[in-house]
Amino acid sequence: MIVVATIASIILFTATAARSQDTVRTIVVREVVVEADPLLKSWRLNRPLSSSGSVDDLMRLGGLTLIQRANGFAGEASMLGLRGGQMNTSIDGMKIHAACVDKMDPSTAYVEIDNLSTLDVSSDATDLRYGQNLGGSVNFTLKQPALNTPVRSVIDVSGESNASMRRLRADVSGGTPDIALRAGYTLRSADDMRSGDGSTIALSGFTKHNLQVGSLWKVGDHDNVSAVLIADLATDVGYPALIMDTRKAQALIGAVTWRSVWSSFVTTSTKVYANSVDHSMDDYDRPLSEIQNRAFMPNMYMPMVGTTAVYGLIVESAYAASEDILKVVIDGTYLAATATMNMMPLDTTVSSMQLTNIGDARVGTLGTSVSWERLLTEDLTIRFGTRVDVSSRTIKDEQFRSVLGGYFPDADLDRLTGALSANVSAYYTIAEGLNVWSVLARSERMPTHLELYGFWLYDPQANIVTIGRPDLSNEQAWSLDIGTSYRDEDLSFSISGWIRTINNYIAAVPTTDTSTTGEPPTRTMGSIGTADLAGFDARATVRVLPWWSMQASVRGIWGVGVTIDDPLPLIAPVQASIRAVVGERVLQGELAVFASAAQNRISRSILPEDATASWARADVLIAWRPITELRIQASCTNVLDAFYHEHTSINNMPSRGRSFNLGVRAEL
Repeated sequence: MIVVATIASIILFTATAARSQDTVRTIVVREVVVEADPLLKSWRLNRPLSSSGSVDDLMRLGGLTLIQRANGFAGEASMLGLRGGQMNTSIDGMKIHAACVDKMDPSTAYVEIDNLSTLDVSSDATDLRYGQNLGGSVNFTLKQPALNTPVRSVIDVSGESNASMRRLRADVSGGTPDIALRAGYTLRSADDMRSGDGSTIALSGFTKHNLQVGSLWKVGDHDNVSAVLIADLATDVGYPALIMDTRKAQALIGAVTWRSVWSSFVTTSTKVYANSVDHSMDDYDRPLSEIQNRAFMPNMYMPMVGTTAVYGLIVESAYAASEDILKVVIDGTYLAATATMNMMPLDTTVSSMQLTNIGDARVGTLGTSVSWERLLTEDLTIRFGTRVDVSSRTIKDEQFRSVLGGYFPDADLDRLTGALSANVSAYYTIAEGLNVWSVLARSERMPTHLELYGFWLYDPQANIVTIGRPDLSNEQAWSLDIGTSYRDEDLSFSISGWIRTINNYIAAVPTTDTSTTGEPPTRTMGSIGTADLAGFDARATVRVLPWWSMQASVRGIWGVGVTIDDPLPLIAPVQASIRAVVGERVLQGELAVFASAAQNRISRSILPEDATASWARADVLIAWRPITELRIQASCTNVLDAFYHEHTSINNMPSRGRSFNLGVRAEL
């Protein structure tokens, strides 16, 4: 079995193997010693993960762009200009749907970095295991307890000066030859943050608790059963860039998996899972003047509640022989989602009202993906992949059906639809350590339940109200990715480029409404026609000396709505980073610089946005491990206290200013 070489989470580069796609980047959460295929070299670069590290940090290390709505609470992942339903995000293959119609709770909000093992990022439309996508998939692998290990506990405490950020992590694990257990708890809490210009951003604090319990039971020589339960609770999460704050966001996630090794060639796994998300938000903490003067529904409070429940089944099987690798996945899910809003006028003589934003939407999907990898020669591997999905979509709330049916009298509110994606790729070894690859893909994805059934949803950035359209057609895309990578003991680099054409691009269709009432215009979800995307990514790591390594990366994305001649929104400008890591296991240091070009190519009609200026930020870190079981870490982020806005921050939410961090981690 070929093992894809990886490095520590802080170092970015494409995972490379003689017989596996170079375009899946695996980020390991803790520092590791990599054991690779004999054709590859072992690679190690010591760098301790920051004690204050978060899932957002991990996603950035994976090359993702984050759409930020709050003070580092939970960013929405974006990849290669794709976002929302255009890319697939899963946790151990499980789908977890946000309950908030304003995207305050992306699925990654309900896991903590301490409970993760790896992050797998695929950016070329080849990874169709856990869902259809137009060229981007992200899967978080949860940490598993290990059999036959001694009882071990970890305490990790850290604090930051900016926002008085506090973090506490504790876990305990251990295993006999037949059973293993692990439990981990994380608390993160912050007050209002300070930006680089010295301003305090009101209503930007939060408190978050996360508990994960896992078990592993060896039921036979070739079989084991694992179970996991995650309970997550966030309270009083401020969203100063929006018009409301999260009062409570809680999730329960559970799964049971049976894994079997049938022979040296065949393995299978069957996972049954369920999760529920309950999200409530309100504007009770907002100043009265803000409530009275805002453009959307002034002079009233409007608390909202959203819920989702998902039930799923994932069956995976793999056959690996000397020249072939065949993988088959059967993936079934059932989603139930609701969302309502109360309208409570400040004038108590006016009666309150209720608005249904999602009227008990039900979406059942059954998908099958197949991938086949064939070693044609010692240097050439080809790979084929395909996925077919069939999905039923309906809404159960009769009153909501009547309202939505009034807007779209000819639309069928009970639909059966499907999607088909396929790709072919080739990987060629030019010389030892030097590879080239190319991927051609035809991708398709079905509209989300929000795009189909979302009703009267307000977008504060564009100041528009959107209504879903139940008769939306699928988005379809053709894409071509090419790249090359090289690795030896002291040098690793990868360069890739891609182009993508999306037909029937789904967006809130621009309106020509010139109403002077002062109220936000209403748009309906629909197709804006064809959109084109293109980009590049280059990264390199070099070991200058045994105790000194350097890493650099640069990437850029370009996108346009061809039919309406408008740049695609929320696309980050060209970004670059460079890191220097020095030291050995006992004492290590790092200097990192991140830079972004200005983004003046902005959407004017699809999703009106502002231009953003260029910026640069520097971080430093020192970690000391006096004994194996103890690590003390000090760092400073945004050393020069730069004031800047990431282009994908909603409503120009400023980034954090200078922050000093001190953390202690003890293993017992």
